[in-house]
Amino acid sequence: MGRFLSLLAICLLASGCFAFDEIDKGMESMNKGPKKEAAPAKPAPGEEGKPTPESWWASAKSLNTAPDAEEAEAGDPKTPVHCRVDGSIRFMRRGDCLSQGGEPR
Repeated sequence: MGRFLSLLAICLLASGCFAFDEIDKGMESMNKGPKKEAAPAKPAPGEEGKPTPESWWASAKSLNTAPDAEEAEAGDPKTPVHCRVDGSIRFMRRGDCLSQGGEPR
């Protein structure tokens, strides 16, 4: 019984000590790694005036935006309409109806 308790005590006290050492070594090697500053991306020659996807997302109001000609023809997107979506009729703004794939009436 004495051997069992001493073996159990040794196993409990000695297990896992190496894990903390390995974690500390890993943190040191991560801190020693080279620090690279991200350089801002420069546009290719001739592309200075072209809109980028980031600029579009910054001003986006809906995923389903209509071009200006279609929007003027279709009406004001803030107008309340009856919207047929998935076989049911819902009452919402015209822009919300179009963005959900419905048919405004």
